[in-house]
Amino acid sequence: MFEFDLNKPASVYFIGIGGISMSGLAELLKTRGFTVSGSDRSASDITDHLNEIGIPVAIGQRAENIPDGIECAVYTAAVHADNPEYMACKERGIPLIDRAELLGRVSLAYPVSIGVSVRAREIQIQSLIGATDLFIRAPFLVEGVIIGFLGAAVPLSVLYAVYYKLVTLISDNLGVFSSVNFVNVNDVFAVLIPISMCISVGIGFFGSSFTLNRELRKFRRM
Repeated sequence: MFEFDLNKPASVYFIGIGGISMSGLAELLKTRGFTVSGSDRSASDITDHLNEIGIPVAIGQRAENIPDGIECAVYTAAVHADNPEYMACKERGIPLIDRAELLGRVSLAYPVSIGVSVRAREIQIQSLIGATDLFIRAPFLVEGVIIGFLGAAVPLSVLYAVYYKLVTLISDNLGVFSSVNFVNVNDVFAVLIPISMCISVGIGFFGSSFTLNRELRKFRRM
């Protein structure tokens, strides 16, 4: 069974090498004496750069791209089980590891690992450390619901308080409203508040879900 060791160079093939993360790992292995090659769906500045530094990149993903003697293949989350190169590795018994696992193994080879991140990259970091899809999604969706709830509750509460303050002030000073039958505002707010809060919570939930799905798709293409 193949055991990846950064101090023992091997022949590694990257399925989807054109992403910023995959290309960085490929370059790192190259500098450590590994024989590195790979493929990507289309040419780019990154694949051109990799070719220039001696990492051959095949454009288009086909089973015949994988050279003989490959000891390990690395793939991204965007590569599915029906990918021809992935399937070829399975058929030939070539060990497969995903990009997050490779990054973890590379990190273990160094005595000190430094992580630099910002809030926008939180989901990528959680993915890299092996967090489940539910674990990644739950905090963001709850956050969206809470923000939606507060976004409706706060202004409605302020509006309700201001209205009664104004009615009380005018009634006490001018005697207005005392003999006029208006629509019962309590009934209006009793309907308006739950409807507004449901709409805001729904917008917060689906907005968070949409943004999260978009970020996950971008991350899995890396």
